[in-house]
Amino acid sequence: MEHSPLIPAFRFRPELHRIIQQDAKNTLHLKKIFLITLTRNKNNKNSDPTQRIGPKVHQTGVTSPVQHRLQGARILVVDDNALMRRSLRMVLEAQDDWKVCDEASDGREAVAKFDKEKFDVIVLDFQMPGMNGLDAAKQITLRSPSTPILMVTLHHSPQLAEEARKVGIRGICAKADIECVVEGVTTILDNKSYFKDPRGQRCDVM
Repeated sequence: MEHSPLIPAFRFRPELHRIIQQDAKNTLHLKKIFLITLTRNKNNKNSDPTQRIGPKVHQTGVTSPVQHRLQGARILVVDDNALMRRSLRMVLEAQDDWKVCDEASDGREAVAKFDKEKFDVIVLDFQMPGMNGLDAAKQITLRSPSTPILMVTLHHSPQLAEEARKVGIRGICAKADIECVVEGVTTILDNKSYFKDPRGQRCDVM
């Protein structure tokens, strides 16, 4: 596993080591997320084929519900887990005029695909082989500072959120609350920042 030079302090954080060592548990958690997403999408289609999943608005710290921008969005999804990419695609494409145009399984692939085709928004993981999400985001923002990036990760922490801000990531939320991805993408497309508390107790929209 490659350690990012951007976050040398993380290398010595015991809590981060404990998180990274839980690969088997994380895989089971991703499967649970996917099954929940699949079930909700099926129920949504059965109840009303025209119904779309709206963003789940977290009231604490939010002055008003977030509104979708009018135009569509072309999205790049980046995650080393194929099941998670599929789950994110299902959630994102349930929204009107949102299209996941491509996927990448690590940071290097994401940067390469961004060089070939520009996207309206990027949704990416943090911990990936080869190049992590922070390094990929730094490379992408150097090329296109205006491109909004949302990090969706199992390793959400205040320290990671701070490092994400430094490299130009507009928002971060936990995979455990995958429905917040819609709200997060909507927010950063409106040129605002979205940093959700890892415990789910507040939603920092600026």
